[in-house]
Amino acid sequence: MPVHIPAVSRRQFLSSSAAAGFGLLTLRWSKADEVTSNPDSWALLSDTHLSENRDEIKNDVNMFKNLEQVSAEIRGLSSRPAGLLVNGDLALLDGKPGDYQLLSEMMSSVAGADIPVHLSMGNHDHRENFWQAFADAKAPNPAVQSRQITLIETPRVNWLLLDSLVTTNTTPGKLGEEQIKWLAAALDARSDKPAIVMVHHNPDPMNPKSTALTDTDAFYEVLVPRRQVKAYIFGHTHHWQHREHEGIHLVNLPASAYPFQKGDPNGWVQCTLGDGGAKFQLQALDKQHAKHGETLELKWRA
Repeated sequence: MPVHIPAVSRRQFLSSSAAAGFGLLTLRWSKADEVTSNPDSWALLSDTHLSENRDEIKNDVNMFKNLEQVSAEIRGLSSRPAGLLVNGDLALLDGKPGDYQLLSEMMSSVAGADIPVHLSMGNHDHRENFWQAFADAKAPNPAVQSRQITLIETPRVNWLLLDSLVTTNTTPGKLGEEQIKWLAAALDARSDKPAIVMVHHNPDPMNPKSTALTDTDAFYEVLVPRRQVKAYIFGHTHHWQHREHEGIHLVNLPASAYPFQKGDPNGWVQCTLGDGGAKFQLQALDKQHAKHGETLELKWRA
């Protein structure tokens, strides 16, 4: 079920379609909106791990202050992005109602700057508590029952935000047969434009017992032959990294909360779409970090 926080003055419109027999929230922009924001600019964020306690510290990091900094940086961009995509593990551990109440408050400040916010699920999230906190933003027609899926159609690419949460506070993730079937149909219906797929969990082929995406192989069976799929963006590992699989770019977003590996940056990523590719630039919270500003110039596979 897609959940988003629309910008205050953004004249977005929502339309229901019936891809593969399921209702689907589709977001588009009018030409007037393109004048006031950059449809090719996106802010990407993952693993906020926000606690209802603003003073909570984990791994020597205050998650609230980190997210506060990220929010301020995104609101302060000279060219307003088309949206903020937050890729799961929104809550600290087990998705308490208070975690999402605070998140709603903080993300509303981004939406108040006329930047829509789109949220997805990670293994530390709790769907029912999340949906309760974001009840006013829930779409009426779920794309796949009991899952949160959002399709964002932009002038240059289609973004598909999927849901890999299986059980709250259990590490592995899974998309499931129904969601993968929907993904294939959604991609087939939009073969004329590049697609970027976002999932919280990292891929781990041939390893159904991993702590990553346990149905990676089935997922790749959909992505690889559909040449319009150009990138798979994920979080979960709290590690900034890029590699490829069969020409598909695999972009691992850093956490905004805390890194797992000593010396890794935390922060967010600014994505700028272009003809035949995209630029992903790391915005580290520590501006003195050696990787702050590191840029991936990615070319799409043919």
